[in-house]
Amino acid sequence: MKTVNELSLIKGSFNASDANEVLLTMINSKIAYHEKKILAMREHSGLEDFNSIARIAELRETASELRALVSFAGKSNNGLKITASVKIELEELSTV
Repeated sequence: MKTVNELSLIKGSFNASDANEVLLTMINSKIAYHEKKILAMREHSGLEDFNSIARIAELRETASELRALVSFAGKSNNGLKITASVKIELEELSTV
């Protein structure tokens, strides 16, 4: 098995509405993932997951920027060509 893999997630041209739905669904899914991590950590150890808290703030900012871009595309009667991939590398887990 390769140690580095690149997988295509989104590839195509979209109108503003569809681009908004596809990308915000992905971002909202990531936010929900981090919210679950925060709750699980609080319930398990009573501690805060500061990495997830920071990541949610970043994702919300990204969503805001995306909404502005999509709004501009819609108002100017433009579509959006979107290419998104994920690069996955195998790494050894550290033991603590």
